[in-house]
Parts: sequence; C-alpha cells; structure tokens
Amino acid sequence: MNFWNGHKKLNRLKRICSNIDPQSLDLTAADFIWSPYLTSSHYKTSLKILLKIKNYIDAQLQEETSNFQRNKIEKFINRRDNDLRSNQKRMLTSLLDRVPEKVKLDRLVFKDNTNTLTFMTDKAEIESIAIDHYSNIGKIDDSPLAYDPSKPLREEWSSFYEPIPGIPDDAKKHFL
Repeated sequence: MNFWNGHKKLNRLKRICSNIDPQSLDLTAADFIWSPYLTSSHYKTSLKILLKIKNYIDAQLQEETSNFQRNKIEKFINRRDNDLRSNQKRMLTSLLDRVPEKVKLDRLVFKDNTNTLTFMTDKAEIESIAIDHYSNIGKIDDSPLAYDPSKPLREEWSSFYEPIPGIPDDAKKHFL
C-alpha cells in the first residue's frame, strides 16, 4: 500500500510540505522526499521531520493569526475615526453597543384638526403627518421665552450687551 496516496490528510500534508522552504527548518531538500512506504527503519527520522514541520506550521499559524487580529483592530480603529467625521450615527451606535431600532409606521393614531382621535392606515398620509410632526417637534411658537429677532432683548440680557464704560471710541473702532 502506498502510504501517501491512501489518505486525504497525508495528501494535504504532502501539499503543505511542498510549500515550505527547507532552509527555514534546518532541513535539506532530501528530507522532503517521502518514501512511498512507511517502514520501521526510517520511522524515527520521518517523525522528527514531521514534528519540525508541525512546529513550523504552528508558528506560522500563530504569526498569521496575530497579523490578522492586528489588521482587524487597526481597521476598526480607522473606521471609528472616519465615522467620527463622516457617519456619527454609526459611531454612536458602535460606542453605545446597541442595535439600531427602526420605527415602522403602517398605522397611526393622531388628533386631527377638530381635536378628535383618528386612526390612519394610508401610507402617503402617514408619511406626511410623520414628516410634519418630526419637523415641528421642537418648535414652540407661543412661548414667551422663544427668541424673536424683531423684538428688543429682554431686560435681563441688556446689561450683558451694553458697551463697557471707559473704552475710548478709537479703540472700539479697532474691534469692529
């Protein structure tokens, strides 16, 4: 029975060994010429060569894994840095470690113009009501604290905007 052709694992080992530089293992090219039959006479030397190859492959795997993890960490650091400037939503989602939630509006209950609760399922109407709601959610038009540029400053702020006494007029022109 040919030892190398009988098993898939041994065929893989033969393929892996053909990609290894023998000098990196302190082996000669002759050490990689495998006997087609495993006999007790060259069992120990074959075992030593296989152990060297295994240790070499383990070291290469560890190095590749380390490089992969380092590259992955750098990629996500760079991505988060880019998100700080260009995609704050994804950055905050990542920092807060949460899953973004989407609101699905297929039905809506709201108060209409007559102040009556109304149930709506029309998609176009729901969209226009939602856009109007979220566009105006922060607006307070009738509040006495709302800023109106046409009105003069409220009394409590006028002292902050009065010119400082004792500054000559030519110095004031320098700041304007």
